[in-house]
Amino acid sequence: MSTIGAFYQNQPYAAAFVTSTVKGVAADMVVASSTKRRRQRQNQLQAAQQHQQLVVEQEPLKALRGGAAVVAAVDQTLAMKRNMVTLLYSGIYQGMAMEFVYNTLFPVLFGSSILLKVFVSMFIVSPLIGFPLAYLVKAGVFRHHSAMGAMQQYWHDVRHQGLLQTYW
Repeated sequence: MSTIGAFYQNQPYAAAFVTSTVKGVAADMVVASSTKRRRQRQNQLQAAQQHQQLVVEQEPLKALRGGAAVVAAVDQTLAMKRNMVTLLYSGIYQGMAMEFVYNTLFPVLFGSSILLKVFVSMFIVSPLIGFPLAYLVKAGVFRHHSAMGAMQQYWHDVRHQGLLQTYW
């Protein structure tokens, strides 16, 4: 058995944490890159529209350059917080907790019934544990909401944004 195979065999929770974190960070990087490109296109369009409306002077251009530095600093802070959410949620929940659920708990509860495992995962575990936990982790890191506020946001997204329909 290879060293990597032995690691996965002998340290399933550590392996699940590492694997899920790497996958989560990679997915987050793809989303962040796409979002950044979209935001840059929007900013370029807005800047072009503002440029047409403003009389070309040095002071407004200096203000725009200074504003870009502030936006870059805010973007970096948000990226660090987003990475922390990804690390915590991907590694601990999607990695370690799901290692236990899928490889220890589900086999005891459901035996070899794949259909039952999928059903419980999609209609019980994810809506009642996975998604709410993601909202709680995000609220804790970004400090936008209390735990109650995070749950209210989750319920709002379920009812009005079609969160679960999109997932299913």
